[in-house]
Amino acid sequence: MNFAPALPLEVFDLIFSYFKDDDKGLWYRLSLINHNWYAAVTPRLYHTFKNNGDYSERERLWQFLQTVIASPELAAHVKTVDLQHCLKYTGPKSFCLAQFLCSKYQHTIQQGIARSGLSDLQESPLKHALLNDDRRPLVAMILAFLPALETLYMHVSEPDPYLRAIFPYLSLHSLNGPGSNLKVFQQLKPLFLAADEQASGGKDPIRIDGDIPFVYFPALHELNLLHVNLNPHVFSRTTRIHHPNGVSPLLSNVSIVLHKDTKLEGFMGFLECIPHLINFSVSFSNTPDSEWAPYGRIALWKRLSRFESSLRSLDLYGMGEPSLQPDTDKFCAPVWKFSELKSLYIEPTVLAGNCVDHKPPVQLMHHLPGGLKHLGFYGYKKVRGDNHSSVSSLESQLEQCAMMSCPPERISVQAVGISLPILKLQTACRQKGIPLTRKRLGQGGLYSEFARSSFRHSRPYHPGMQQALLDIAGHLPRQ
Repeated sequence: MNFAPALPLEVFDLIFSYFKDDDKGLWYRLSLINHNWYAAVTPRLYHTFKNNGDYSERERLWQFLQTVIASPELAAHVKTVDLQHCLKYTGPKSFCLAQFLCSKYQHTIQQGIARSGLSDLQESPLKHALLNDDRRPLVAMILAFLPALETLYMHVSEPDPYLRAIFPYLSLHSLNGPGSNLKVFQQLKPLFLAADEQASGGKDPIRIDGDIPFVYFPALHELNLLHVNLNPHVFSRTTRIHHPNGVSPLLSNVSIVLHKDTKLEGFMGFLECIPHLINFSVSFSNTPDSEWAPYGRIALWKRLSRFESSLRSLDLYGMGEPSLQPDTDKFCAPVWKFSELKSLYIEPTVLAGNCVDHKPPVQLMHHLPGGLKHLGFYGYKKVRGDNHSSVSSLESQLEQCAMMSCPPERISVQAVGISLPILKLQTACRQKGIPLTRKRLGQGGLYSEFARSSFRHSRPYHPGMQQALLDIAGHLPRQ
């Protein structure tokens, strides 16, 4: 027999099921002379690309760009890309390395600029940015050549003219050749974005406007945005009526940390655009009280009421003390109306609300639905120098949450701000056999792991130091 028969792909699927995803070395050493071998292994080898921006990993960005430009058939296998922290500063040697890589991959740069949509920008400033270790053009070009991308993790550095330049081009063209029906970002499902605090010192948010249509990808079902500014004009009722696109009809999982400059008008408009919500997590910790004044906290509950029969996870942090706002309309925090809710993170003061449906003293447990799998309490924030919560007998009220007829299966307390009095709650949980965990400075909810990673890796860096670092780098050997 001159050649082996073409085994079914299911046979290879069974073989690969015994390997871990990171055991690619075993795949290389596995020798099978078979027609279907490469057809089976190639999608797995090119499924995921991750680059954390370390100095030792820098050239892999260029190699990856070279591969996806030269081999569209391989680029079509890339489903997941993790570019968190790939923009980070890694020392003065980075500038020497950037100049070396620009020279080595000069042909790749020319092809990338010509075919990605960056040709509309002036070529000289773009190449100057790459020579000075600005990796934003590199990231934009990489994304432009991934037509089958389904999951994306990345930091965004505003302003980013390169990312903004590729979006109009991608909405009109397919980069996979004539006749292809695959368009970049059209298959994107989960999206995780964080503002690059290193470049801006934490000042510049991700700006969602008409030029950065992150929320409009048609297949998007999960959206995570850390430090975002939602443009009120884009999400106003008038603009939404005439907008050619719209928030993805599949979007049902949303986690947002609002930037301090975000107007609640933009956030409320965005929330009204979402057709179906299952998991919702939002941090208002940077939102000033003056933004709440025209709306009151009740405005959020009114907009969430559309999802009473669908919402399964709710995480609200940093909404402040609604009961201390004298002009706010009286309302209950109607959490008990969310019939499918299984996970809740909330501040006790927000859960109590400005209660009108229940006679005082307000009982937190009256606002909770039965059957929760997880209940999390955030430590309340200090208000006007007062160390005491507006919820009367808070320690006893927290205890009662564990003594309900249908108590939560698990309870956690996250001490953000002032720690909560939980001695009675601890005793009640022991008696009822309810696991109780305590965490410090956690954010909870859907975006917590991404948030911790984002904050942990951010490093302060001032662009004005660039020339001095270049001078220093000239005396350092490149590794």
